[in-house]
Amino acid sequence: MSRRILRGQQVPIYIRLTEVNQYITCHLCGGYLIDATTLTECLHTFCKSCLIMYIKKNELCPTCDVLIHPSNPVLSLKLDRTIQEIVYKLLPYIEEDEKAREVRFWKERNLEQPQKELPSPEPVVAPRNTELHVAVLLEYAGSSEGCPTFKPLPKKYILVPNRVTVSQIQRFITHKLNIQSPLEVDVLCEEDILEPDVTLKQIWAQSTEEQMEDGMLCLYYSISNTQEEPS
Repeated sequence: MSRRILRGQQVPIYIRLTEVNQYITCHLCGGYLIDATTLTECLHTFCKSCLIMYIKKNELCPTCDVLIHPSNPVLSLKLDRTIQEIVYKLLPYIEEDEKAREVRFWKERNLEQPQKELPSPEPVVAPRNTELHVAVLLEYAGSSEGCPTFKPLPKKYILVPNRVTVSQIQRFITHKLNIQSPLEVDVLCEEDILEPDVTLKQIWAQSTEEQMEDGMLCLYYSISNTQEEPS
């Protein structure tokens, strides 16, 4: 329930919970958000514990498939106290139940209850199995005629799993450069435009020395306009 001002008086405005459920629900567990944590790359929010478990085996946002982080997903997690406060104000019993559950959990184990915080990110180092990852250098190849010119990516080097597809690289660049429709990103290997469903593993397997730079796979990206010009 919220309030509005009407002729000097506050009048309550009633909102159905079903109208806001999608904004206060974790899409991983299906429950209401607990320790709401937002991905800084795409601003989608989940329960902290759900997200921590998810990123142990996944590198893409479970909602929009945006790459969470090129090498260390924990760096892209941020506690969202604003959303969590909204959840607790709309559903005060959730906060009470959560606090009681946590106190009971630590008390039963005779342990001191830890402070709530995200785990400290580990130093960015080479993956345990480098054969499962590909080092990619993304070079800006310009824009087609009639398209605005974009600044190159501030960080053009990424280290990603070899199963990542071209379409995911396209979405990553689109998000980073804030490219809006009808503009779109094309990813090229030398002069060939790559199909969206091709994986980096497939590109790497067919790459030549000319397509490598300091041990990295060199890919190019350009911006084009998908909107047909009037005849």
